[in-house]
Amino acid sequence: MKYKLDRSAHSVYSLHYHLVVIVKYRRKALYDEGIRESLKQIIWSLAEELGIEIIGQEPAEDHIHILYSSRQHLQPIYPM
Repeated sequence: MKYKLDRSAHSVYSLHYHLVVIVKYRRKALYDEGIRESLKQIIWSLAEELGIEIIGQEPAEDHIHILYSSRQHLQPIYPM
């Protein structure tokens, strides 16, 4: 995999994250292909809103893997 280097005023970086989201009690809630595609679309729209780049995502029956990259100083858009 070739990494794309991002640059800021005083640094060069490449931040990649691997996120695994698991359904509570590992129930088989993502069994239907329609549900999986809907979840993928929700993640794509959320990523666009947050300003991150989805590199890959793969849902299974009870979890989803998301590989994404982001900028160095990503500010949260939702108040804590």
